[in-house]
Amino acid sequence: MTLTCRACCILTTFCFGLFGANVNAADYNLVTGAKAPYSNTEQTGFLDRIAVEAFRRLGHTATVNSLPAARAIRLVSDGGVDGDMQRIRGLDKTIPNLVMVPEPINVYEFSGFTFDKMLKSIDLTDLKNLKVGYLRGWKFYEMNISKEASSEIVDSPVQLFKMLEYKRIDVALFSRWSGLYWARSLAVDVNLIEPAFKKVDMYIYLNKKNANLAPQLAKVMKSMKLDGTYDKIFRQTLEDVSGS
Repeated sequence: MTLTCRACCILTTFCFGLFGANVNAADYNLVTGAKAPYSNTEQTGFLDRIAVEAFRRLGHTATVNSLPAARAIRLVSDGGVDGDMQRIRGLDKTIPNLVMVPEPINVYEFSGFTFDKMLKSIDLTDLKNLKVGYLRGWKFYEMNISKEASSEIVDSPVQLFKMLEYKRIDVALFSRWSGLYWARSLAVDVNLIEPAFKKVDMYIYLNKKNANLAPQLAKVMKSMKLDGTYDKIFRQTLEDVSGS
């Protein structure tokens, strides 16, 4: 067996170990760094349902698996999986083998959560005298929080909101829909700081072997938005489950 073939076998085995039966259950295997309410094992999250419907309209089946963000995008670049469901624009310029689907799948709202009802309409620069917390690996907050701020970095949404509940931090930094979902799930009655610190369009990325699908998926995404399917899925998977 050649080195190249051996590497392919190892990668295939590794991916099968990650995704189990899903590897053979769908035509396209996709990943995301997001968890509930965006993706879950039941495939009923926002990204799960968008993927299933979009690929169905193209005559294919698809499944989405949640992985740590860095591992997910590396697998896409290496060709171990077919695509990543939700990333910022421009990754195809810095990470090899990626092709962006040129139609936003979502708008990510980077938002804050607090018990302090006086914290309204603030921006990131106003946090410098507060204690804040955010999830490990969230580059947006790593890059934009003032070095003067007291920051706590945690590994899970549960830790983040428990720290807020126990008053170890003043503001939990997260995304709007994920934050509302986890606060509701943990019965933590917090206030959403509005407006969001920043709104960012997010895109699907495919491995270059699937480049021909990019314009097709963009067209399908536009049709889903025009016929109301997108809004229906958004409402059922994000707005309703988050209690908004």
